[in-house]
Amino acid sequence: MERGEPRTLAELRRHRLIGFTAPESLNDWPLIDDDTANRDGSARLRIVPDIAASSGETMRQLALADGGIVCLAAFMTSADVASGRLQT
Repeated sequence: MERGEPRTLAELRRHRLIGFTAPESLNDWPLIDDDTANRDGSARLRIVPDIAASSGETMRQLALADGGIVCLAAFMTSADVASGRLQT
């Protein structure tokens, strides 16, 4: 990973992030950001993607090509994580 492994949300924000073109709600990652916590106690980190695609598979391929960090469902990435091609 070109910029190292992020350990904090601030470090994550400095990385190249891969997100969805639409809907924007898919760019709300399930990470706790105290600055954006909701009244019900839930929190999601809203990312602004550096690279955006409409397809989860395209985003997966970008991540595999070291194109950036992506947040996808486990069913799309579990084989890549198990083989060491991607990390959580």
